[in-house]
Amino acid sequence: MQLSKLIKFEPINLTSIIITILILAVLTLFFNQQVADFLSRVEKFEAGADGISLTATPAVHPLEQVGDNFQNIVKGGAPLDLFRKSTISDLNRSLDNIRQGDQAVISFVVDGNAGYYDDAGMLDYLSIAAEKVKYLAFYNNGKLVGAIAIEAVISGLANGSAVYARFGDRLNNGEWRYFPKLISDDQVFSNQPSLEELYQRLLATGHSAIPLVNNDKLVGFLDYKSIADELYTQAKGSQRI
Repeated sequence: MQLSKLIKFEPINLTSIIITILILAVLTLFFNQQVADFLSRVEKFEAGADGISLTATPAVHPLEQVGDNFQNIVKGGAPLDLFRKSTISDLNRSLDNIRQGDQAVISFVVDGNAGYYDDAGMLDYLSIAAEKVKYLAFYNNGKLVGAIAIEAVISGLANGSAVYARFGDRLNNGEWRYFPKLISDDQVFSNQPSLEELYQRLLATGHSAIPLVNNDKLVGFLDYKSIADELYTQAKGSQRI
């Protein structure tokens, strides 16, 4: 770096400079550690008519306080609102009862003879639900057998994708297993995973979230935000005062 770029010379006011230096001296006396830290990070010095200008790089403190224990169990997860597919009027009532921050999920019975809307009706239904619902859960005989992001189904139906055509029929005849982006039952967690386990499975599957189940029932969805929240909790809890 050229010296002319590091130090900028202009007509200066010695009185302002002397006052600035005195202030720094006083601050150093009473706040020695903090001021010393600032001065150690100064990267630009300017002396001008208005006095001295110091520019320092910001102090960056990564999550070093957390330590290297990436095996901590994920504890987070918003409360779950799970309700069954029904009429649009029932859907609106259910949406009104969902609290902010809850995970809203609609469950669909698959491999049976359930009565579902045609594709146009299903698109309308899911478009309304998408205001608060992020995932659809598929159940067979009371057991979670798969899940899928609601946006994937809405996009498929809206674009006339062949793999989502006759959506209701596919739910009943087993063809739902071939939906793109389906989260299959062998990809879910049956126990709370560690941060590393969650991260590795998200990475390996390409899904934005992975279901957590207990006794074949959906507990919630764990995603990258779950990792961030847990790391933040660890860092906050380990801060020294």
